[in-house]
Amino acid sequence: MNTNNDKNNSNNNNNSNSNHNPNKKRRSTFTVLFYVNRDKVKQNGLCPVMGRITIDTKVAQFSAKTDIDSTLWDTKTGRAIGKSNQSILVNRVIDRLTQEINKFYTEMVDRQGYVTAELVKNALHGIGRKQVMLLKLFEEHNQEFKLRVGVNRVEDTYSFYLLSYRHLFSFIKQKYDMEDIAFDRLNLNFIDAYDYYLRVDRQMNQNTILGNSYRLFFQFDSIKKNDPQGGSSRNTQR
Repeated sequence: MNTNNDKNNSNNNNNSNSNHNPNKKRRSTFTVLFYVNRDKVKQNGLCPVMGRITIDTKVAQFSAKTDIDSTLWDTKTGRAIGKSNQSILVNRVIDRLTQEINKFYTEMVDRQGYVTAELVKNALHGIGRKQVMLLKLFEEHNQEFKLRVGVNRVEDTYSFYLLSYRHLFSFIKQKYDMEDIAFDRLNLNFIDAYDYYLRVDRQMNQNTILGNSYRLFFQFDSIKKNDPQGGSSRNTQR
Protein backbone atom coordinates (compact mmCIF):
# COMPACT_ATOMS: atom_id res chain seq x y z
CA MET A 1 0.00 0.00 0.00
CA ASN A 2 1.49 3.36 -1.10
CA THR A 3 0.67 5.71 1.77
CA ASN A 4 2.66 8.62 0.29
CA ASN A 5 0.55 8.61 -2.88
CA ASP A 6 -2.61 8.44 -0.78
CA LYS A 7 -1.49 11.46 1.26
CA ASN A 8 -0.56 13.40 -1.86
CA ASN A 9 -3.91 12.64 -3.47
CA SER A 10 -5.69 13.70 -0.29
CA ASN A 11 -3.77 16.97 -0.13
CA ASN A 12 -4.47 17.67 -3.79
CA ASN A 13 -8.18 17.06 -3.24
CA ASN A 14 -8.22 19.37 -0.22
CA ASN A 15 -6.44 22.11 -2.14
CA SER A 16 -8.80 21.70 -5.06
CA ASN A 17 -11.86 21.93 -2.80
CA SER A 18 -10.42 24.99 -1.07
CA ASN A 19 -9.71 26.77 -4.35
CA HIS A 20 -13.19 26.08 -5.67
CA ASN A 21 -15.13 26.88 -2.52
CA PRO A 22 -17.70 29.45 -3.70
CA ASN A 23 -18.33 30.65 -0.14
CA LYS A 24 -14.70 31.50 0.56
CA LYS A 25 -14.15 35.26 0.54
CA ARG A 26 -11.46 36.43 -1.81
CA ARG A 27 -8.65 38.36 -0.15
CA SER A 28 -7.40 41.32 -2.15
CA THR A 29 -3.90 42.72 -2.40
CA PHE A 30 -4.20 45.82 -0.27
CA THR A 31 -1.72 48.59 0.52
CA VAL A 32 -1.85 52.10 1.94
CA LEU A 33 0.96 54.60 1.57
CA PHE A 34 1.49 58.31 2.06
CA TYR A 35 3.62 60.73 0.07
CA VAL A 36 4.32 64.43 -0.30
CA ASN A 37 3.17 66.33 -3.37
CA ARG A 38 6.29 68.40 -3.99
CA ASP A 39 4.75 70.00 -7.08
CA LYS A 40 2.29 71.98 -4.95
CA VAL A 41 4.36 74.07 -2.56
CA LYS A 42 2.14 76.46 -0.62
CA GLN A 43 2.97 80.05 0.25
CA ASN A 44 4.16 78.97 3.69
CA GLY A 45 6.67 76.62 2.06
CA LEU A 46 4.83 73.44 3.08
CA CYS A 47 3.69 70.66 0.78
CA PRO A 48 0.42 68.71 1.06
CA VAL A 49 0.55 65.13 2.31
CA MET A 50 -1.37 62.74 0.09
CA GLY A 51 -2.55 59.17 0.57
CA ARG A 52 -2.85 56.31 -1.88
CA ILE A 53 -5.02 53.20 -1.45
CA THR A 54 -4.20 50.30 -3.75
CA ILE A 55 -6.41 47.22 -4.03
CA ASP A 56 -5.79 44.69 -6.79
CA THR A 57 -3.76 47.23 -8.84
CA LYS A 58 -6.61 49.78 -8.69
CA VAL A 59 -5.62 53.06 -7.05
CA ALA A 60 -7.56 55.78 -5.22
CA GLN A 61 -5.75 58.90 -4.02
CA PHE A 62 -6.87 61.34 -1.35
CA SER A 63 -5.65 64.32 0.61
CA ALA A 64 -4.51 63.73 4.18
CA LYS A 65 -5.53 67.35 4.86
CA THR A 66 -2.20 68.16 6.45
CA ASP A 67 1.02 69.77 5.22
CA ILE A 68 4.71 69.36 5.93
CA ASP A 69 8.12 70.74 5.06
CA SER A 70 9.37 68.36 2.35
CA THR A 71 12.79 68.18 4.03
CA LEU A 72 11.11 66.47 6.99
CA TRP A 73 9.64 63.68 4.86
CA ASP A 74 11.04 60.17 4.57
CA THR A 75 10.01 58.76 1.20
CA LYS A 76 10.90 55.17 2.09
CA THR A 77 8.75 54.98 5.21
CA GLY A 78 6.06 57.40 4.05
CA ARG A 79 6.26 59.30 7.32
CA ALA A 80 7.67 62.50 8.76
CA ILE A 81 11.06 62.30 10.40
CA GLY A 82 12.32 63.96 13.56
CA LYS A 83 10.56 64.99 16.76
CA SER A 84 9.39 68.48 15.82
CA ASN A 85 5.78 69.42 16.55
CA GLN A 86 5.09 69.41 12.82
CA SER A 87 6.44 65.87 12.36
CA ILE A 88 4.59 64.54 15.38
CA LEU A 89 1.30 66.09 14.21
CA VAL A 90 1.63 64.76 10.65
CA ASN A 91 2.48 61.25 11.86
CA ARG A 92 -0.55 61.26 14.14
CA VAL A 93 -2.75 62.12 11.18
CA ILE A 94 -1.16 59.32 9.15
CA ASP A 95 -1.68 56.82 11.98
CA ARG A 96 -5.33 57.80 12.36
CA LEU A 97 -6.04 57.60 8.63
CA THR A 98 -4.24 54.27 8.31
CA GLN A 99 -6.27 52.84 11.17
CA GLU A 100 -9.56 54.06 9.65
CA ILE A 101 -8.70 52.77 6.18
CA ASN A 102 -7.78 49.34 7.55
CA LYS A 103 -11.03 49.24 9.51
CA PHE A 104 -13.16 50.10 6.47
CA TYR A 105 -11.33 47.59 4.31
CA THR A 106 -11.79 44.77 6.84
CA GLU A 107 -15.47 45.62 7.37
CA MET A 108 -16.19 45.55 3.64
CA VAL A 109 -14.41 42.25 3.08
CA ASP A 110 -16.17 40.63 6.04
CA ARG A 111 -19.59 42.07 5.20
CA GLN A 112 -19.77 41.79 1.42
CA GLY A 113 -16.67 39.89 0.32
CA TYR A 114 -15.92 42.60 -2.20
CA VAL A 115 -13.97 45.83 -1.90
CA THR A 116 -12.34 48.40 -4.16
CA ALA A 117 -9.94 51.24 -3.51
CA GLU A 118 -12.64 53.75 -4.44
CA LEU A 119 -15.14 52.21 -2.01
CA VAL A 120 -12.65 52.46 0.85
CA LYS A 121 -11.82 56.05 -0.09
CA ASN A 122 -15.54 56.93 -0.15
CA ALA A 123 -16.04 55.34 3.26
CA LEU A 124 -13.13 57.39 4.58
CA HIS A 125 -14.90 60.53 3.36
CA GLY A 126 -18.26 59.41 4.73
CA ILE A 127 -19.73 58.67 1.30
CA GLY A 128 -21.91 55.62 0.97
CA ARG A 129 -22.01 54.81 4.66
CA LYS A 130 -25.38 53.61 5.85
CA GLN A 131 -27.03 56.33 7.90
CA VAL A 132 -28.89 55.50 11.07
CA MET A 133 -32.32 57.13 10.96
CA LEU A 134 -33.94 58.48 14.11
CA LEU A 135 -37.56 57.43 13.59
CA LYS A 136 -36.56 54.02 12.30
CA LEU A 137 -34.50 53.46 15.44
CA PHE A 138 -37.38 54.74 17.60
CA GLU A 139 -39.82 52.39 15.85
CA GLU A 140 -37.50 49.42 16.42
CA HIS A 141 -37.28 50.39 20.09
CA ASN A 142 -41.09 50.51 20.37
CA GLN A 143 -41.51 47.14 18.67
CA GLU A 144 -39.05 45.55 21.07
CA PHE A 145 -40.68 47.29 24.03
CA LYS A 146 -44.11 45.94 23.02
CA LEU A 147 -42.81 42.38 23.24
CA ARG A 148 -41.86 42.99 26.86
CA VAL A 149 -45.18 44.49 27.97
CA GLY A 150 -46.65 42.26 30.63
CA VAL A 151 -43.27 40.68 31.32
CA ASN A 152 -41.11 43.46 32.74
CA ARG A 153 -42.70 46.51 31.08
CA VAL A 154 -46.13 48.14 31.45
CA GLU A 155 -48.75 49.13 28.88
CA ASP A 156 -48.88 52.78 29.97
CA THR A 157 -45.19 53.30 29.22
CA TYR A 158 -45.58 51.65 25.82
CA SER A 159 -48.48 54.02 25.03
CA PHE A 160 -46.26 56.93 26.06
CA TYR A 161 -43.58 55.84 23.59
CA LEU A 162 -46.13 55.51 20.78
CA LEU A 163 -47.39 59.04 21.48
CA SER A 164 -43.84 60.38 21.65
CA TYR A 165 -43.12 58.77 18.28
CA ARG A 166 -46.14 60.51 16.72
CA HIS A 167 -45.09 63.88 18.13
CA LEU A 168 -41.56 63.40 16.86
CA PHE A 169 -42.79 62.34 13.43
CA SER A 170 -45.02 65.42 13.18
CA PHE A 171 -42.19 67.71 14.26
CA ILE A 172 -39.72 66.33 11.70
CA LYS A 173 -42.34 66.58 8.97
CA GLN A 174 -43.24 70.16 9.87
CA LYS A 175 -39.73 71.44 10.60
CA TYR A 176 -37.71 69.64 7.93
CA ASP A 177 -40.38 68.40 5.49
CA MET A 178 -38.90 64.90 5.81
CA GLU A 179 -40.27 61.48 6.73
CA ASP A 180 -37.23 60.73 8.90
CA ILE A 181 -33.93 62.31 9.87
CA ALA A 182 -30.38 61.02 10.32
CA PHE A 183 -29.56 60.08 13.90
CA ASP A 184 -26.35 62.11 13.89
CA ARG A 185 -28.39 65.33 13.48
CA LEU A 186 -29.68 64.91 17.00
CA ASN A 187 -27.80 67.90 18.40
CA LEU A 188 -28.63 70.75 20.77
CA ASN A 189 -30.27 72.81 18.01
CA PHE A 190 -32.56 69.90 17.15
CA ILE A 191 -33.53 69.40 20.78
CA ASP A 192 -34.18 73.12 21.29
CA ALA A 193 -36.37 73.24 18.18
CA TYR A 194 -38.30 70.18 19.33
CA ASP A 195 -38.74 71.68 22.77
CA TYR A 196 -40.15 74.85 21.16
CA TYR A 197 -42.48 72.78 18.97
CA LEU A 198 -43.89 70.92 21.96
CA ARG A 199 -44.17 74.08 24.06
CA VAL A 200 -45.69 76.42 21.46
CA ASP A 201 -47.26 74.35 18.69
CA ARG A 202 -48.53 71.53 20.91
CA GLN A 203 -49.03 73.79 23.97
CA MET A 204 -47.73 71.20 26.41
CA ASN A 205 -46.87 71.91 30.01
CA GLN A 206 -43.36 71.55 31.38
CA ASN A 207 -43.79 68.06 32.76
CA THR A 208 -45.21 66.72 29.51
CA ILE A 209 -42.43 68.40 27.54
CA LEU A 210 -39.82 66.74 29.73
CA GLY A 211 -41.51 63.42 29.22
CA ASN A 212 -41.61 63.78 25.44
CA SER A 213 -38.22 65.33 24.81
CA TYR A 214 -35.45 65.05 27.37
CA ARG A 215 -36.30 61.55 28.53
CA LEU A 216 -36.52 60.48 24.89
CA PHE A 217 -33.19 61.99 23.87
CA PHE A 218 -31.36 60.70 26.92
CA GLN A 219 -32.76 57.27 26.07
CA PHE A 220 -31.46 57.40 22.51
CA ASP A 221 -28.12 58.73 23.68
CA SER A 222 -27.86 55.66 25.87
CA ILE A 223 -28.77 53.40 22.94
CA LYS A 224 -26.11 55.03 20.76
CA LYS A 225 -23.43 54.61 23.42
CA ASN A 226 -24.27 50.94 23.83
CA ASP A 227 -24.53 50.31 20.09
CA PRO A 228 -22.59 52.94 18.06
CA GLN A 229 -23.74 51.42 14.76
CA GLY A 230 -27.27 52.42 15.66
CA GLY A 231 -28.85 49.03 16.12
CA SER A 232 -31.25 48.14 18.86
CA SER A 233 -29.48 47.73 22.17
CA ARG A 234 -31.13 45.01 24.19
CA ASN A 235 -29.06 45.75 27.27
CA THR A 236 -30.30 49.31 27.58
CA GLN A 237 -32.51 49.96 30.58
CA ARG A 238 -35.92 51.35 29.69
